Amino acid sequence: MVSGQTTGHAHACLADSFCRALWRHADSLRFEGHEQRARSGAITALVRLAVHEEPIRNLHQAREIKSVGARLETVLAGCRESAATEQGRYATAAVAMLAVLAEADELVPMRTLVERAGLKLESDKRFRDWETLVAYPSSCTAWAQMTPLEGALGWVKRRARAKLDGSCGFELTPIGRARAPAIVASRLGTGSAATGALRSWRGDEALALLVDDREGGGDECGLGAISRWLRHHDAPHETRRLPTGYGDYVITTRSGCPDELDYLVDCVVERKTAVDLADSIRDGRWRSQYAAMRDTASRLGVRIVYLVEGTPKDHVHTACGCGCLGVGRCGNPRVDEVEAALARRAEADDVVVARVVDVHASARWLAARVQRHAPPATPSKRRADDADDAAGPRARPPEKKNASPGEAAKKRASRPRVAKAAAEAWARRDTAALGMLTGAVLKALCEELGEATSGTKKDLVLRLDNVPMPALLADRKRADGYVPRDRGCGHAILCALERAQRRHPRDDHKWGLTKDDLMALAEKTNVATVSLYAKQGPVGYDGWSSTRDLLVKGEPPLVRKVNPGMKYALTTLSGTDAAGAFQRSGRDVAVALHAKAHARGWCACDDPPPASDPAARLPTLADLLCDHQVDDQPTTTTRNFFAPRNASEKKKNESRPPATPPTVRAKSRRRRPPEEDDSDRELFGDDDDDPIAAVNAARETRRHHVEVLDLTDSPAPTRQPPPLDDDDDDVIDLTTSP
Repeated sequence: MVSGQTTGHAHACLADSFCRALWRHADSLRFEGHEQRARSGAITALVRLAVHEEPIRNLHQAREIKSVGARLETVLAGCRESAATEQGRYATAAVAMLAVLAEADELVPMRTLVERAGLKLESDKRFRDWETLVAYPSSCTAWAQMTPLEGALGWVKRRARAKLDGSCGFELTPIGRARAPAIVASRLGTGSAATGALRSWRGDEALALLVDDREGGGDECGLGAISRWLRHHDAPHETRRLPTGYGDYVITTRSGCPDELDYLVDCVVERKTAVDLADSIRDGRWRSQYAAMRDTASRLGVRIVYLVEGTPKDHVHTACGCGCLGVGRCGNPRVDEVEAALARRAEADDVVVARVVDVHASARWLAARVQRHAPPATPSKRRADDADDAAGPRARPPEKKNASPGEAAKKRASRPRVAKAAAEAWARRDTAALGMLTGAVLKALCEELGEATSGTKKDLVLRLDNVPMPALLADRKRADGYVPRDRGCGHAILCALERAQRRHPRDDHKWGLTKDDLMALAEKTNVATVSLYAKQGPVGYDGWSSTRDLLVKGEPPLVRKVNPGMKYALTTLSGTDAAGAFQRSGRDVAVALHAKAHARGWCACDDPPPASDPAARLPTLADLLCDHQVDDQPTTTTRNFFAPRNASEKKKNESRPPATPPTVRAKSRRRRPPEEDDSDRELFGDDDDDPIAAVNAARETRRHHVEVLDLTDSPAPTRQPPPLDDDDDDVIDLTTSP
């Protein structure tokens, strides 16, 4: 390593200036009415800018922060220079309130928080008086900055306390307690504008990667993406204006003065895309840059590395009429010329050419280069890292030791008993017994019944104590089939359509309801929690928009269009999908949904589906125990169709050694598609000698009620020809009587 020096440009931090502009913009908007949403969006963007961990040097970096949209970009466009923040004060109320909460060890009353935070704000910023703030809290822009801290960021927790001023108190959450001190320290005003690198990595690593701030076209183009990928790979980096001959990237040691480099490590890196490489060959930069980097490399004793992204053959320009086939644009060198220039440059002793795919791969290569030259961690550093890992959340839970064979066998044998006990408790609606089960067993039971599996144990028990949904819906949800959301507009439309279609004969295939009639009937059912005519969302869609999923999702879809007249009706034919799974018709699903709505008191119509309909059948204890043991002895949960035929064969199988694990070749053979069967057995359904197919067919026939609708006309009777005259072998009369 050889010593060297370089200088960098200092850029002002515009975070406080951007926050002041957004504060003025929020004050100009009404806190009620049509401007309320725009005002809350501006305040959220203000808070996110204020608590951003890295310095914000220009508008391009501000646009990368969440909640800063195109409308706010025009507000921030006028902030070109950084105004100094007053000594010992903050430019935003959000950071001032975080500072107050970080200093406190207990709950801070609302009034105390407002008074202390007001003393930390700049002189021209203040909270509104206490009476107005309590009566109209959203009218105060300073206090409105607490809303993103509680909701979007989750750094602050509000506690309801009737005895405190304001009837509530505030404290930092664990994530707020971890991040607030650094933000409070970095945003404290010093009386002068804060300057620094365009983009930087905050850390105490011994090595740092210096990035030329003109790399990738500067911060307005690709420098932001490069910085994000370097941060993603934990590469400490900082932007500088590197002098000519130092390339785009330099790995250096950190020093006390931020504008000096003590040592250059290993190499200088010049990153080029395939198109940039062709452009530099055409305009002469390819030779001039290499000459400057060769002088630097020979003077400092380092190597030159060309980091080439992409391949030139993927960027051949074919749109021009001259047919030059240049790389990137017309007039550039061709693919063979670019590859030849790279090959000649790689022949030099001090040059290394590295080929990568994209900017992500370049960042990964640079991060690995920095980590290769980083010194090993000292014992104290390792102990500190271990303590941090123990205090923070682990990426994965600690591995558990393998249980003994006896314990594993006991667990396997006890699984059916636990499932059976849970099923019997559910069948009795015994909430006390259900409450004694574990959360995993309750979630498995909810999943078996088609209920949601989120929430606490109390929520799971309440769901299991409710009236169950029909077995058809539970089976469909377990198979990841499409089921409309409960009490949604699609649910209401299916209930109305099922009630109307049930009153008409099934052989009328031209029957259907128009959009207006269907919407009116669905609105009368009161199944949906919102009106089907209500406009929702930024586009203003009403409840009819849910019909798109009913017409598209599922095999077959739940609803079909009836032409002419653009009418709608339920599908009535069931069948198997492309994967061979049995799918119910839209009529069956609608019956089940309508029955569920009546069972839970959601539907206001007076015509529920008949309880005798197979689609409205509720799940029973037998449905839950169909795959579990019934007697007290632990048995297998599935039938073995390939059991030994006699006792000698069984004893012979038991004496065999355990099977060896499959090899890689065996696994590849297992993944091959099966050979095509040219026989006619599958075509004509001849599977009598296949026990698995026979059992599955019998199970499907027993569980599913399939309706076959004969739409063909009856064929006309054919006339039989007269018997042939066997006495006359020469002439055969093939004519028939008229």
